[in-house]
Amino acid sequence: MRRPPPLQNFLHFPVTGGLCLLAVAVSVANWYGHVDVSSLEMSYWTWHGQPWRLLSCALFHANPVHLLFDVYWTWVFGAIVEEAFGSVFMLGLVVALQAGSAAGEYAVAIGGVGLSGVGYGLFGFLWALGRYDRRFAEVIDRNTAWMFVGWFFLCIILTFTNTAPIANMAHAAGAVLGGLAGLMVAFRGGRRYTAGAGLGAAIAVLLTCSMPAIRPLVNFSKYGGNEEFQLGYDALKADQNVAAARFLEQAVAYRYTDQAYWFDLGIAYEKLGDSARAAESFRRAAAMQPGAKDADDAIKSGKNS
Repeated sequence: MRRPPPLQNFLHFPVTGGLCLLAVAVSVANWYGHVDVSSLEMSYWTWHGQPWRLLSCALFHANPVHLLFDVYWTWVFGAIVEEAFGSVFMLGLVVALQAGSAAGEYAVAIGGVGLSGVGYGLFGFLWALGRYDRRFAEVIDRNTAWMFVGWFFLCIILTFTNTAPIANMAHAAGAVLGGLAGLMVAFRGGRRYTAGAGLGAAIAVLLTCSMPAIRPLVNFSKYGGNEEFQLGYDALKADQNVAAARFLEQAVAYRYTDQAYWFDLGIAYEKLGDSARAAESFRRAAAMQPGAKDADDAIKSGKNS
């Protein structure tokens, strides 16, 4: 594998070096309680006025090992890309890789943190580019390629055995997007436009799937809808019933078999004076947990009113 530029040349790579430095600073500050990263995470608010979360969630990491791995490979691959193509290109590539990988992870799960999507994206970019451009043929050697592939599948195993939660979709999306970007740069003529169209389409699909209208259809996390439910519950407590109904309607789109979601939605409808939808919500809640006193009482109350 080609050696990256030495660290003393940090200032020659403002995007790569700045990104790594920022990730270290935010992560360490978060670990010591000096920074609240809740406004940086992927969440419901990403598509409700706070789209920067698609990028900012890359800046903090779960632990030092996570940070070290991500920063090391971002520097190794990123410095090579920035040296060859310039800082403007590198910035655009990082934004595309991070936004796409973060959206993909949030779409199917609960959202990840860290630079892993960018790291896998830069790996995919250089690997694909090296297949067609001799200048980059030795950047990703066989051992490095097998290490990244092996780590990818090990992370999946660790996730599904509940050993450690890892953003596997971010890894996969980053690698695919990076590979398509590498082909777009390597190819000429019509094939370049085809690769570029594929890259644009892939990013568009990932972003679309992370949006509120589509995400409930593709999200398979057992925690899907929890955030919307909590927002709805808090709105109910604050007597903000219109907002509560909206949040809880979104929550049941994820977890339509959860008794508590339907019961609270019924309360919201009841407070809004929509007795028909309230009764239907309470009936659904009772059917999911037969004998639940609150739901049964709510149904009886609706019948007697």
